[in-house]
Amino acid sequence: MKTIFTALSSIFIFTAFAQEGSNQRYENKVRQVKEYTSSHQIQLNEESVRCSRVGYSVEELKVSVPSLKLVAIFDHANFGEALPCVTAGRCQEGNMPKDILNNGVTFVNTDIEVKLKETYMLDHQEKTCLRYLTENVKTDILGKDFTHEKINDIGSFPYELCQQI
Repeated sequence: MKTIFTALSSIFIFTAFAQEGSNQRYENKVRQVKEYTSSHQIQLNEESVRCSRVGYSVEELKVSVPSLKLVAIFDHANFGEALPCVTAGRCQEGNMPKDILNNGVTFVNTDIEVKLKETYMLDHQEKTCLRYLTENVKTDILGKDFTHEKINDIGSFPYELCQQI
């Protein structure tokens, strides 16, 4: 999944670069589909707070958030994991499970923000339009920012209709 995200990121970067020229071959149009915030209680223990490489190329500081299943459109569990999670980035000094667990806090109440957007990627030369849904999750756990993103390709869309959006 990280590979797909990297590939799509490259497309977005290329698209943005290509638009700077006088002949705009590529164009992205983004529509906010849903945005909401809800309160959650998250359990903090050695199973729910961990460094894991599952779904990433390096070990990331992850926290399992079971209730995310109730509010997110996409499944934010990485392949091979049972529960949805959020990540604070690479595990390194200052960003380790001990930095969360050594507080002695076993439950934390936090707000989770979920944003769902639809991106239309137009290729004016080929007269094509591709659609993607991106869901971003963001929260703060004991002063650390945690996020998670899922991107799903939802197929092509008539080019003429994409132009009207």
